[in-house]
Amino acid sequence: MSSQPSTSEKIKQTTNSALDSVSSTASAADPNYDPNKDRHNFAKDDLGNKFKKGDYKDQLNQAAHGGPKTEEEKPQGYLEKVASYIPGISSLQQHAYEQGPEEDTSSKTPPGPPNRPDHDVQVEEFLRKQYSSSSGTGIPEPKGSS
Repeated sequence: MSSQPSTSEKIKQTTNSALDSVSSTASAADPNYDPNKDRHNFAKDDLGNKFKKGDYKDQLNQAAHGGPKTEEEKPQGYLEKVASYIPGISSLQQHAYEQGPEEDTSSKTPPGPPNRPDHDVQVEEFLRKQYSSSSGTGIPEPKGSS
């Protein structure tokens, strides 16, 4: 019996080390890095409006347009591309994906609306103050709040 790792273990180790090296070189090395100024963190909607990826507007757009892209529509990642070139790994992945219970996608209910952001209470208070300063009366409270 040999003490060498199996082929699948070697592939996992190689893939993990490649992923670690890519992710370490891709991270921001600049101490002055500001994610709010990084253009990769923003996208444009159909009307050309810019929004930050993952924020409340992005979640609303995903919910309105049917959620995130399905597996067939998503672009293939680096790990999947590398794994597809390694002989035998694609069959291992295919076998891993085929395991587990099959889900009935027709009976799934769509998720509810996205969660309100943490700062939404401050925005609501600000809007109430602005409304009362311009109209003289406050915005009526919703029936459910007290």
